[in-house]
Amino acid sequence: MKRWFAEHKFVRLTVIAVIVGIVGLGAVWGIDVLRNGIGSGAITGTNDNGIFFLSRPVMAAESTFLDEEAGITAYTNLGTPIDLSVARAGFKTIEQETADYIVGSVALPDLPETEDVHCFVHSDGWIVTYYLAAEPTSKVIGWVYSLPGNLITKLDVGIDEMCNTLAMVAGDISYYHFHYPLANRLMVITDCAVNEDPDSFNLKIPGDFTIYERSWSHYAVLSSSSGYSYFKINGTIIDTILDPGATHHGTLTFGQLSPDVYHTVSVDPSYFPSGDQACIGIVLVYLEP
Repeated sequence: MKRWFAEHKFVRLTVIAVIVGIVGLGAVWGIDVLRNGIGSGAITGTNDNGIFFLSRPVMAAESTFLDEEAGITAYTNLGTPIDLSVARAGFKTIEQETADYIVGSVALPDLPETEDVHCFVHSDGWIVTYYLAAEPTSKVIGWVYSLPGNLITKLDVGIDEMCNTLAMVAGDISYYHFHYPLANRLMVITDCAVNEDPDSFNLKIPGDFTIYERSWSHYAVLSSSSGYSYFKINGTIIDTILDPGATHHGTLTFGQLSPDVYHTVSVDPSYFPSGDQACIGIVLVYLEP
């Protein structure tokens, strides 16, 4: 059953965060906040601004393949050995299997196969979920699992799905981006529009931060085929959703979200019956000096 991200409009707010200035009808989360509300694991390494601190996992030697293929990654160690014969049932597909680990894919509830997460499970207690390096980091946003003020990532859902198979509970969950090993922070900024009322926020990235990736996720719940949603930056259409309901992902160029100036990010639905909605998420992967 789908859970809508926004059941009502957010209160207008002004947020000045460590990395960005945001003005308007928006909300800011680091990946730490995305964890709330699913499973019982805890997030480590966060600060009061809700920015997640990316840190490289120290795992078994067999995990080095992640340096070549993984992008945004969530990981945890259960603190106890994992029975791989039990874990095997949690995989939708298996790509590689040895006496010590399994690599494959895990299906996510209420999402199509294109959103499946890759998963690495090691007998010494590690569970790792990730998307490929070529995929936008914004793919982690789990719109269908989220509630107002409580955004969930698909990677966390993947870990929980594997833990359910094992009849275990995830402990602390950390994040790392293997494609950007120098990045030490990740921020997610989201906004939703309900019915036909567009929403927007203004975003400025300080020039002294190194931004490795600017990506976006555009989500719409449409009850009519005549409805559509625009995602715009500074009035220029970046993406359009025409399907009855869809999620699109992509990346932005330096010019589309350049530093030291405010950019207006908006989600603009049209021909939306009452109760329909559209959301936009901006994800920044960066190095804070």
